[in-house]
Amino acid sequence: MHSHRTSLKSLLLCISLLFTACQVNHSQQTQPSPSTGELKWYTTCGAPVCGAPNSTPGANTCGDKQEGMACSQAGASCDLGNDCQQKLVCASSDPKLQPGGCPISKAEFKHKIETVTPAARARLAQKLQNLPLVTWQYRFEPQGPQRLGFMINKHTPQELVKPDGNSVDLYGYLSLAVAALQEQQSQIQTLENRIQTLEKQLNPPK
Repeated sequence: MHSHRTSLKSLLLCISLLFTACQVNHSQQTQPSPSTGELKWYTTCGAPVCGAPNSTPGANTCGDKQEGMACSQAGASCDLGNDCQQKLVCASSDPKLQPGGCPISKAEFKHKIETVTPAARARLAQKLQNLPLVTWQYRFEPQGPQRLGFMINKHTPQELVKPDGNSVDLYGYLSLAVAALQEQQSQIQTLENRIQTLEKQLNPPK
């Protein structure tokens, strides 16, 4: 039982560090500019965790383009080639401020906040448990690497899908993982309590 507790604590710590790294990255970015109606280059959120172990930045295809500079073709984008996997996109307003933009964790920016009940947590954990993992290759990468993950379809939990319907919400995925870990820890604690009760019954104090 001790090994189970240790492994669960380690996993929870790792997930906590992932969220912390994500929040630190966003706090270090310049404050998003309000919409002006003019086309400008804006940075995207990038990956949830910057500078992750074994991460390999892509090539910088943006040249001397920088956030805030004027651009002419809405929707155009380029890769900044940094550890955060950020891109520059040409738009009339900052995509990070739109619904489905970067995750914001501070409570002051939210409303209708409700703590997840044990029953709801169990349902969330089951959603993750039922999620089938698959391997695949992208059609545009016929010689590319074999990837691991899950497919978005009509049965995919809504917590895992971004508003565009095509992308995985990694923040939601990590939150489901936390729910599963918490639920597993609760089950282990219940079993430990039962074992202690049985041990007391089998070995009553003399």
